[in-house]
Amino acid sequence: MLNHGGQLNKIKSQYPDVDVDWLDLSTGIAPWSWPVDYVPVHIWQRLPESSDALCAAAAEFYGCNADSIMAVAGSQVAIELLPECLKGHSKESKTVAIPYWGYGEHARCWSRAGFNIVYYRTTREVDFLLETGRVHHVLAINPNNPSADDITIAQLQSWQQRLFARDGYLVVDEAFADASQQGNSALTLGVRENLVVLRSVGKFFGMAGLRLGFVITGDRLRSQLQQRLILWGVSNPAQWLGERMLKDHDWQCLQRHRINYYCERLTNLVQDKLENEADLQIKTGPLFVSLFGEDSRLNKMFDFLAHRGILVRVFAPQEQVRCLRIGLTSDAGLLRLAMAFDQWNEDAQNSDPEVNLRKAP
Repeated sequence: MLNHGGQLNKIKSQYPDVDVDWLDLSTGIAPWSWPVDYVPVHIWQRLPESSDALCAAAAEFYGCNADSIMAVAGSQVAIELLPECLKGHSKESKTVAIPYWGYGEHARCWSRAGFNIVYYRTTREVDFLLETGRVHHVLAINPNNPSADDITIAQLQSWQQRLFARDGYLVVDEAFADASQQGNSALTLGVRENLVVLRSVGKFFGMAGLRLGFVITGDRLRSQLQQRLILWGVSNPAQWLGERMLKDHDWQCLQRHRINYYCERLTNLVQDKLENEADLQIKTGPLFVSLFGEDSRLNKMFDFLAHRGILVRVFAPQEQVRCLRIGLTSDAGLLRLAMAFDQWNEDAQNSDPEVNLRKAP
C-alpha cells in the first residue's frame, strides 16, 4: 500500500509519546461535511440497485448527460480498473503520460497493468510526447494534487483530439474540482468516447467515508468498466445520501464560500510564518496548501509537527525535492498550526542566529 494521507492509527504508533488530540490535516478532505440527519431504516435494509435518481442528480451537478455517468464506490475503484480495461484496447497502447507530482495510485495501477509510464512536468512536455508519438494515453489531474496546477480546457481539448486520432484516451481526475466553479471541468467538452472524467464526493462534500464517486465516459469504455465492477459495490445509503447532497445547492454555495475563506487564511498563515524558509515554494490548491522544498528540511518539518500532534501529508521526494501538503482546518486548528510554526521559527533561530537576519532592523 502506498503512503496516503489519513493513516492516523499508523502515525499514532510511530509517535506514541504524543499526549494531545491529533489534528489531522493530511487528507485534503474538507473538514466540514454535508450534514446527515437521518437515513430511513428501509434504505439500510435493501440491497442496492442501479439508481437513476442518483445519476440524474449527478448529471445536473456535473453538467452532463445522465446516460454517460456510472457510480462507483469512490473514484479509487475507477483508477484501479481503467488501466485494466485499456491495456487490451490496441496492440500499441502501452505507454501513458502521468504528472510528475500527483496521486500515486495512478502510476501504481497503470504500471501494474503493464503500461510504461512517462512522467511530465508541464503541458509543453505532453505536447511534445504526443507530437513524437511517444505516448498512447494521457492522465491529467486537474486541479493537480499536490502541485495545485491547473490545465486549461483548450489544452485538454487539444490533447483529446490528438489522442482520438490515434485511438488513445485522455483520463482527467477531477477529485478536487468541485471546490471551484464547474467551468474548468473537462466535461465542458462534452462526453467523448476517448475522454474519461473521474469525480468524487469525498473531498468537497467532506464525505470520503461514504465511498462514492463517478465515472463519466463514452458507451464502449463505460460498458467495459461496468462488467468489472463488483456486485452491490455502491451501497444503498451511499446512493440515497449522494442524490440528496448533489441536489443541495444552498449548502454547496455555503461550502464553496467557507472553503475559499479558510484556504485564503491558511495560505496567509503559511506565507507569514514560513517567510524565512529559503527556497520554499508555496502553492495553494482548492482544499490545501502545498510546500515544496529541500527534502531533509521538509522531512524535519513533518516530524516537528507530528511531535506536536499535527499530521500533514508528506510525499515521497522527487530529485531531492519534497512536498508537504497541509489541509484546511477551522479557527482552532489554524491557531494551533500557527503556534507550532512559531515554535519552529524559534527553534531555528536558537540553533542558527543567522536564520532571521533578514528581519533585523
